[in-house]
Amino acid sequence: MIILRIFFYLICIISIGWSLLVFGGPPIIKRLISGYSEGALKPTGITVSPTLDIGISRLEFKFQNEMAGWRIEGFSRATEIAWSLFGDKPFLEINLGPSVLKDNGTAESVSLYTPSIQKIDWQNIPLVANLNGLALNYPTKMHSVALEGHLNLESSKVSNVSIAVENFSAAETDGSSGYSASLIRSVLSEMYFNVPLNEQAFSSTFVIEDVVVSQPNLTAPEAIMEILVTEDARILRIDVNDLKILEFGGFIETLKIDGRFSQLNVLQELFIATVDSVPFKNSPKFPEMSASVNRTGDRQYKVNIEGDLDEYELSSSDNFIGSLPRANFVIDLELGRSFSELTSTSKINFTTLNEANIFGTVDLGLSSEFLKNLGCRSSECELSDFALGYEISIDDEWVMGSAECPKSSCAFLDIEHYVRTSNTVNIFAILNQEKILNPLSSLYLFGVISSGQKIDLGHELKFQF
Repeated sequence: MIILRIFFYLICIISIGWSLLVFGGPPIIKRLISGYSEGALKPTGITVSPTLDIGISRLEFKFQNEMAGWRIEGFSRATEIAWSLFGDKPFLEINLGPSVLKDNGTAESVSLYTPSIQKIDWQNIPLVANLNGLALNYPTKMHSVALEGHLNLESSKVSNVSIAVENFSAAETDGSSGYSASLIRSVLSEMYFNVPLNEQAFSSTFVIEDVVVSQPNLTAPEAIMEILVTEDARILRIDVNDLKILEFGGFIETLKIDGRFSQLNVLQELFIATVDSVPFKNSPKFPEMSASVNRTGDRQYKVNIEGDLDEYELSSSDNFIGSLPRANFVIDLELGRSFSELTSTSKINFTTLNEANIFGTVDLGLSSEFLKNLGCRSSECELSDFALGYEISIDDEWVMGSAECPKSSCAFLDIEHYVRTSNTVNIFAILNQEKILNPLSSLYLFGVISSGQKIDLGHELKFQF
């Protein structure tokens, strides 16, 4: 009888305790949530189910860290909190309904859960989060975001975070360009919540599939981007294969970019390499090309471009003009974006069938607002202080040219062009011998240049495009 009586007492105590939790639990839970979060969480409309799961009709949150310089504020509806101490069920599972992040965006639903209590490492708690219908105020949308990593409460750190984003799309605030990808996968080494982002050191790798950029119209089946943040610099590496430049009808088989930026995101060094590229429709093919950019002062940069050029057929309106032989080239640029100035020295060497010695040099200087803000198309940008000079050596003969803008501000069509030859007859004889020009084109160009002013055995011609 005593044992039976104790058993009934236990049942009564459990029943009363269960009733208190179900019916009297909401105000207790509200105080516990508000008190434990120090007012950062404010729940309303709390209910407790018979299985002791918790429902919250509206959960307001306001997290901030003055030291790290961030603040998160908003609310969620239809929040459900479930927990379990047995089996393989998650120890804690939180499901949020429609949620709003003030001044940042919205999410249709958010779910967060841990492993079962038997599998939890309380030093580094494994967490999984899934967000659906995420939309940010900067026109950015994601169908779903899945995150998985480890949380260390003592150090306020997340580590070994894997991220998967499906159906990503974004646009510039002015609508000038858009970006999209079917899938973005990333791994983040670690990040602290109590340290400003610009003071943290971490690394992350992104694998982006089905990349589309609307302006200019670029597509690529896959791009790999690596970001490494150290105390002194930010390093960016990008690898892209089979990049199509649809707007200009071109493609790049392989593109590699390696850049280093300061803590303030100022470019310090940049290296770009391409393999088998055709920048635009009907342009020559570049088997290999590389460009290096080095910062030499405040908004001052030195650029070196080197590459090879395949044999290329020249044509106009489907009419064959001639064939340029294979060549290699070097371009040295000095760019001053503060003053919108550019100076360049270029050299090109052609490899001909009959070993004629053909090479050229080009010197260019100009000023343009395009160099300062990159905000206009090259055909629309006005130039000033424009000066172009070039010389093509053809064995012992030469062709010299220059172009200049007589106005303080002019478009490309306003530029006056001058061409002068040393010996017009010999020059065209060598070009015909190397089969660079077809007979009709050679005859036409010879007539055009010969129509200019005769100077000794050569000619001088002035024209505009």
